[in-house]
Amino acid sequence: MRRRASIFGTLAVAAVLVTNPGPVSRAVTSARNVERCFHDLRSAGGSLSPIERLLYSLVLANTKGGSAEVPVQAVEIPRT
Repeated sequence: MRRRASIFGTLAVAAVLVTNPGPVSRAVTSARNVERCFHDLRSAGGSLSPIERLLYSLVLANTKGGSAEVPVQAVEIPRT
C-alpha cells in the first residue's frame, strides 16, 4: 500500500512539472546563480568559511541588482 502511494505521488508530481515547467526553470536558474556566487566568493580569497560563503551566495543570488540597475520609469510631460 505504501509503495503504491509513493508511486502515485511521484507520478502526480511529474505530471504537474510536465504541465507547468516554470518553477523548474526558476529553480535551475537560482541554483546556477548560487553556484556562481559561491565560486566568486571562494576565488575572491576572503577568509569565509564554506557555511558563510553559502549564506552570502544565497543572499547575493536572490538580489535583483544594485541601485544602478533599477529601471527608470518614463515620465510623460504634458504639452500645453
